Formats: sequence, C-alpha cells, structure tokens
Amino acid sequence: MTVHESIRKAFAGKLWYVHEQKMNEILALLAVAGAAGIEALRKEHEMRAARPVSIASDRAGTVSLIPIQGMISHRNSAFSYFFGGTSTEDLTQQIRQAANDPMVSAIVLDVDSPGGDVDGVDELAQEIFQARKLKPITAVSNSLCASAAYYLASQASEVVVSPSSLTGSIGVYTMHEDDSEALADAGIKLTLIKFGENKAEGNPYEPLSDPAREHLQEMVDTFGEQFEKAVARGRGVKQDDVHSRFGQGRVFDAQKAVKLGMADRVGTLDEVLAKHGARRMPNSRSRATAFLAADGDAPKTKRVDGEDLEKSAFAYRASDKLEDWKLPIEFSTEEKTKTHIRNAIAMWSRTEMPDAEEKKLARGRIQAAAKKHDIDVSDGDLAASEYADPQAEHAARMRRIELASA
Repeated sequence: MTVHESIRKAFAGKLWYVHEQKMNEILALLAVAGAAGIEALRKEHEMRAARPVSIASDRAGTVSLIPIQGMISHRNSAFSYFFGGTSTEDLTQQIRQAANDPMVSAIVLDVDSPGGDVDGVDELAQEIFQARKLKPITAVSNSLCASAAYYLASQASEVVVSPSSLTGSIGVYTMHEDDSEALADAGIKLTLIKFGENKAEGNPYEPLSDPAREHLQEMVDTFGEQFEKAVARGRGVKQDDVHSRFGQGRVFDAQKAVKLGMADRVGTLDEVLAKHGARRMPNSRSRATAFLAADGDAPKTKRVDGEDLEKSAFAYRASDKLEDWKLPIEFSTEEKTKTHIRNAIAMWSRTEMPDAEEKKLARGRIQAAAKKHDIDVSDGDLAASEYADPQAEHAARMRRIELASA
C-alpha cells in the first residue's frame, strides 16, 4: 500500500469541515508525490508556519495577530504533521491569552485555510465568540477562508475579505471507501468478528449498508446544523438565512461574500492593522512577520532616552538584528509611551542581540525610560530567559507587568 493510499484511507469515515476542491488537490498531490515529495511538502508548510505576534500600536495597547493557516485539526496530528496547519487546542490558548491580556487592545485573525476535521471546532468557535465580548476581533480572509476556517472567522466581531479571497463552504461531509471488490479480485476474503450489532459498520471491507448510510447521514446533518447555528450566532442572522443564502457548501468571491452578509467589508490585512494603528514589515527568515508602529502623530526623531534618530524610530521587534532594536520610542501622549515601554519589557526575553554591549545599553535605555515614566521594572524583568517556551516566558512577563502597573 502506498503512502497516498494509506492517507486516503485515513480520510474515509471522518467528518470534515473542509473545502472539497482543496481536499481533492491534496489527494491528487499525494498520488504523484511519493514519500520524498510529502516530506518536502511538510517541511515547506513547517517553514511557513507563523506564531502569534504582538504588534505595537501608536494607540493604547497592542494588536495580537493570530494566524489560522493550513488544515485545522484538534491537536497536532499526523495529518497536520504532513500538511502543516493549525490545531484548535493551540488556537484556544492563543485566543484566551490575548483576550485576557490587559495590554492587548485588539485581536486580528489572519485566515488562510481550507478548513479541516470537525473535532474541537465548535468549542473554539465559542471561545472566539466569548472573547469578542472582551476585545474587538477582526477575522481577515487572506485569501481562503473555507468551511472550518469560516466557522471560526464568523464568530469574530468583524469579517473582512481580501479582494482575491474565497470565503464560505458551509457544510459537512464524510466518505466511505468500499474495497470489497478489490479484495475479491486479489483473492482476499476478510471476516469481521465483533461484539455489538453496529460495531465496525461502515468498514471498507464490505459495501455500505443502508443502516450504516443512514447513521452517517444523521451525523453529517447534526454537525451541519451545528455549523449553521454557529454562523447565525456569529453573524447576527437567523439560521434559515444562513441555510438559504450562504451557499450550502459554496465559496464566494469577496464582493459576493459581502453582498450575501457573510462578511462585512472588502479589505486587506494591512488595512485592518492600519485601522488599529499598526503596520507590518516582512521578516526574511520565515513567513512570520515583524512589525513597526504606525507613524500616526508620534514624533519621529526622539527616543525616550533623548537620543536623536535620523529616521522613524522602530517599535519593539523580536529580532536578532542589531539595527532592529531601537527601543523605546517617545510617543505623543504619556499613555502611548507607557504602553510602548511595557511592550518593550514584555518582549525583552524574546529578543536576542549578537552584541552584548549594545544589549546592555538597550537594557539601560528601557530602565531609564521606565523610571522616567514611573513604571516599576525589576532586574528579573530584564534578565535572561528563564523559560524554554517563549510563549510561557512572554506570559510570565506580562503578568509581572500587569501587577506592576496596577
């Protein structure tokens, strides 16, 4: 049995919130890729994977950008190992952290996903819907937001679709593979020994029975109803409207998605970030992005320590490049400046610099700025990383900053 056949059989019997065309593309690729090709594909997706990023804004607070990319699964399964993607467990933790972080003023979901399996999707959708009561959440279709991905995006405060995007694919499906004739042709006869009348129904070694088909249809209908109810809740419409107007499995271009009420407006990720006072710049090391504060009305030539700069000062950035560590910035208001200094403290442990002397100077700048603006900062806040997990380190720093600023 080839790798392609093994993975195809693993698909059978599962319930999917996924765009069928994308699934067919994956299966077609598997048919010709072979093991080496699949491994190369896995590495490409791994390289493109992005982590949540806190973006300094020229307004109060920061923007948490959370990517929802690739196939969606409940945990980091073998499927996501091969094809890259996002787990609902990881996303749940990221949403909770951003929603409860006093320094995060808004959350942006960067969505580029065909969907995935049903496990954990509704639970995560509820997390997003509850989180939007605490912080504004914008989901951006950038540029495929299908099935499970739309299930999640529809729970945001606002859905924005990029001009070239496809959005929708509301529905559920499963499949049954009948290998009985192939086995017979090969001279193989299997006998199932089971306990329980319905145990092993829908197996691939015999034709699908009518009762088994009815049961599978019942499960598909149940999850389909759940999908439509969630979209209706998130979009503030009736379930009948979702069923009749939102395509029943079709995806739509940006203008059509807005016209149907599936999205609020057409726009790009950069435009959404700009609305929150932030903008991004590319990071050549991965698809993950680093960010600059939007210029806004912030002075361009003064750091907090008073040093003049010839160009716009950088906001904090997790980077090992010396030239990127221009911290901190004097903003036009005391509130903005304090927020930025706290961001700098929180990001300290995630920023590595090759020049120890320059990092010592940067540390001194932050300490001086904190003192000037009455922000308590301890040596521990600006010490070397104490955690193996950068997210755990970041969360710990944020908690200390919150206590210090209370």
